[in-house]
Amino acid sequence: MKRTFLLLIVTFFSLAIFAQEPKNNLRKTIVQIQQGFPNLKYSREDKGYNVYLSAGDDEDFTSFYFSDGRLVGEYTYIFDYSGSGYITDLYNSLINSFAKFGSRHKRSTSSGYDITFFYYSDFIVKIANYRTQLQIYYELNGYHININALQARPPR
Repeated sequence: MKRTFLLLIVTFFSLAIFAQEPKNNLRKTIVQIQQGFPNLKYSREDKGYNVYLSAGDDEDFTSFYFSDGRLVGEYTYIFDYSGSGYITDLYNSLINSFAKFGSRHKRSTSSGYDITFFYYSDFIVKIANYRTQLQIYYELNGYHININALQARPPR
């Protein structure tokens, strides 16, 4: 009996550790997002979403898509025109990091971008590599926000 109970406890903790998901900003309010992104500014309304932008000193930026006052999509663009391989290295590093969470993932190159989709309990992470650009996108399940290369639906 004690061995069975111990086995159940070990199995439960193994599943709990394996089932952890990456933290994200999804479902946060605008006020909560502004705490982490103080330069957040309203940009536009796009197909029913209120879009806010947070930009740094260079061309890199993050777009936040809100529906009913809650964040449903977050899209980050990172640029590197130097040809240093930084984008590819960053892409591979992100792929390895997200894969450690044990999520199901698929890769697609049909759109000209190398895109990897990671599936979690209630959101998808899309990471796209296009030589001089890296695009990272978090999206709640049930939403589909059309953005550049990431308009591609996950491969089935």
